Amino acid sequence: MRRITASCASALSPNLARTENALNAITHTMLPMESSLDALPLHQHAYVVRVKAPAGAPEWELWLAEIGFIPGERVTLMARARPGGDPLVVRIGDSTFALRRAEAACVQVALDAGAKS
Repeated sequence: MRRITASCASALSPNLARTENALNAITHTMLPMESSLDALPLHQHAYVVRVKAPAGAPEWELWLAEIGFIPGERVTLMARARPGGDPLVVRIGDSTFALRRAEAACVQVALDAGAKS
């Protein structure tokens, strides 16, 4: 009995490893753990990780913090304007704002993979 079990396990092992690698690749392709707010899928919940303002507009970091974009705060991309996708409608906490895409790109978020509204 042990011989059969061992041979089955060794035959299945490469297939399981390939399947596991394929699933990991798909998961990482579809849902990166971190992204910028402007790249967030619509209605996907995420949490603010950090805000990094561009060199040409250092005041954006303080301004975004003042309106609620602080680490740990829950954020959702509600809508993109058409055409062009600018501005974005973003919900942070209980408030809703319109942000330019360049402003939203300053906000790094971590996806909340378990929640989608």
